[in-house]
Amino acid sequence: MAGMAMVSRKNSTVSGVTMTKLLVSVKNLQECELALHAGVDLIDLKAPQYGALGGLALNDIHNISAFINKRATTSATIGDIAPDTPGIEEIVLATAECGIDFVKVAMLNIQYADIALSKLANLSTDIPLIAVLFAEDRYPQDMLRHIASAGFAGVMWDTREKNGLSLLDHISIKDLQSWVVQAHGLHLITGLAGSLSLQMVPLLQPNTADYRDWETDRK
Repeated sequence: MAGMAMVSRKNSTVSGVTMTKLLVSVKNLQECELALHAGVDLIDLKAPQYGALGGLALNDIHNISAFINKRATTSATIGDIAPDTPGIEEIVLATAECGIDFVKVAMLNIQYADIALSKLANLSTDIPLIAVLFAEDRYPQDMLRHIASAGFAGVMWDTREKNGLSLLDHISIKDLQSWVVQAHGLHLITGLAGSLSLQMVPLLQPNTADYRDWETDRK
């Protein structure tokens, strides 16, 4: 599989303990079937061979979504497309029409992010959108507020470069927790990804992100 992550909602609790959910990225029906059998909470569709958020063909997204048939929550990326790309609204809409629960949009072009968020705000009332931020980039302090104001459902932190460095090589546990708390205060779903290994579980345990993506297949 492409990798695994975990996502959690602020109000996902058991006996008063906030629960973080497991997200697994898949690129075909075979991987999807394994994820379903394992009881994964959220199945994410992407093609990592085409980039950090490489997108699958719409036909593949539709077929995998139909196979899942609401047995798990689903998300799909529109690809490594700058958020100010002309026609991005049509791309997002076409992805959502494949039957996906969440559509992920990479905040690749920080300079024009506000323009892109304004454009996508027209869709966010009907389509749950997830903004993906990259740990290698430095975003404005009020970035999460802009994302929430645009009506996005959530935000996810990932790594742009898949070079062996993890999310924690770029962002400290303290800063991650601060971002998560801020996002939850804005009623955003939160997710963490980026070469997170199972050995990092103790380090991330205090972090109450909604979903985390664990790279269990890393060597």
